[in-house]
Amino acid sequence: MGVRPTPSAVVQSGLVATADPERPAPSAVASPASRPPEPYRTLDVRGLACPIPVARAAQTLTALTPGHVLEVLATDPDAELDVRAWATRSGDDVLSVEHSDDFVRILVRRRP
Repeated sequence: MGVRPTPSAVVQSGLVATADPERPAPSAVASPASRPPEPYRTLDVRGLACPIPVARAAQTLTALTPGHVLEVLATDPDAELDVRAWATRSGDDVLSVEHSDDFVRILVRRRP
């Protein structure tokens, strides 16, 4: 019985890849920077008008642990601008904004 070599770990732009001669390498691996992080909490303020979406987002994000991500779902046409302005003042980071036909999805990370 032969001894199987231990796979070696290689760090590539934040990812750990395992080299195993018996396992083919993946053709493409998405980097963590190419996809938004999973939200820790979702705040659904669809149907509510300004200033309620940004006020609730601020209150909810302030209660989270630094580094956690809040997902805000809103239908208010000013929600994106309001959340961006608030995040800039508070030092939090807007990670992504996605518009659909019916609402906007905003991911905000609480400042560390």
